[in-house]
Amino acid sequence: MNSTNEHIAARDDLDLQLRLIAKAEQMAIDYAQSIVAPALGKLIAAPIVVNGEDTDITRVHAYAADQRRLLLESEAAMPPGQNPGAVTDAHLEAAIRAVLPQNVPPVS
Repeated sequence: MNSTNEHIAARDDLDLQLRLIAKAEQMAIDYAQSIVAPALGKLIAAPIVVNGEDTDITRVHAYAADQRRLLLESEAAMPPGQNPGAVTDAHLEAAIRAVLPQNVPPVS
């Protein structure tokens, strides 16, 4: 069972809400927004089978949120100035030695 926090995150995801409404419109459901909006909690919790997998939208949303969090925590997603794998301490030291050599003590 999904946690209440996962349920809230999926239910309150505006992009997901808009996609559900758009999909209902594409399915030619009259008054899609008026029908989908009050049913959001049920829609995201309903057991479904997609590509042979038993799941629900909340579970899929939670997985996507975890993947996004991992990406954002990875060095690849770090702002360049915070990324020690891209702008290394050696880069920083070389720049300081190139521009401010008079203020840098010699390497012992």
